[in-house]
Amino acid sequence: MATLLGTDTFQKQASTNPGARPLGQVISGDVQEITGTYTTTAADAAADIIPLFKLPVGAILRDMYVTTDGIGGTGFIFSSIGDAGDDDRYATTDIALTAAGIEIKMTARNTNALAPFAVDTAANQTVTGTLASGSGTVTAGKLIVIRASYRMP
Repeated sequence: MATLLGTDTFQKQASTNPGARPLGQVISGDVQEITGTYTTTAADAAADIIPLFKLPVGAILRDMYVTTDGIGGTGFIFSSIGDAGDDDRYATTDIALTAAGIEIKMTARNTNALAPFAVDTAANQTVTGTLASGSGTVTAGKLIVIRASYRMP
């Protein structure tokens, strides 16, 4: 299992240059949105972990959308979306990535809907997606776009 470079947003957020670190954009009041775009490589495989973006400490994820170009192969999915504290904190349902034009709206799993999770430590800031169940080769240069809205208390 490899941890990949991550989306364009995650790479900028991981930069040592503070000016290069994008934050979410205000949608309305305390709701912000962040977008991460990951460009696939032919080396991507099942069990790889893609860093998607970082949420600020205190953030509560509200909604997330996943769209893809269709990454090729057969049956590639995000098997989970989560963080270091819980790898499926935000999604436990498989999210298909093989075919193009998919846009899936996700909300936090049921337990988070009842008691929303606020990012509690720096270790849980990075939201990751885990590739799984794929066979064949991922087509290089395809996009996976993740848009998430979150609110700050």
